[in-house]
Amino acid sequence: MKLPLDLECPVEGWTRHKIFEYVTVPLADGKSSTKIPVMIYAWKDLKGEFYLNGETARYLDTIKANKMGLIDCEACRLEASCTRERFEQCVKAARAEKGLSC
Repeated sequence: MKLPLDLECPVEGWTRHKIFEYVTVPLADGKSSTKIPVMIYAWKDLKGEFYLNGETARYLDTIKANKMGLIDCEACRLEASCTRERFEQCVKAARAEKGLSC
């Protein structure tokens, strides 16, 4: 899956930065989780806070679903270009197929 470039500045004066965002992935025991660093582009406002666009958020969701075993690598490549609603439908279907209720 390709890293979204997020080239269009959402607010005048914001700057684009390449940062690491940590994706929290629940473990199989259902009680613990792990954090996976993922390099992304984010927008930094004048106060120093970072913001993600929808495409980047979807990218992180796809990585999380893959690490949880809900979708495979091929699905990750396909889902990189779909809408958020379609992505959620795919994850829900994969969870149902695997017998997961949460």
